[in-house]
Amino acid sequence: MKNFTIEWGDEIEAVVFTWDNYVSGAPFREGCEALLDAIRRRNATKALVDTRGINAHDAEDQRRMQTDWMPRAHETGMGYVATVHPDSVISEMDVENMVDDGAIHRSNRC
Repeated sequence: MKNFTIEWGDEIEAVVFTWDNYVSGAPFREGCEALLDAIRRRNATKALVDTRGINAHDAEDQRRMQTDWMPRAHETGMGYVATVHPDSVISEMDVENMVDDGAIHRSNRC
């Protein structure tokens, strides 16, 4: 079962990554690494990540994303990430936690 989809968005010139199913642990890390590989291959500076297929990240996945994945993504030259998340309190709390921890910066909320 495929847990994610990766495409190139010509109109927005960004890697478009969609979580198709909820995953955690190794499958979550696999998806994150696939996204990072796509960013490197395309020499992308932008990514759009659609997380509507999952409601929240478990604490370990969130920690790993903040302390390991995001710094490596930044090193590739990626400067912008937009995230689409489900309209739920849990998802909003996940995003707020990452903002509060300084892992991401919110410039605009749509």
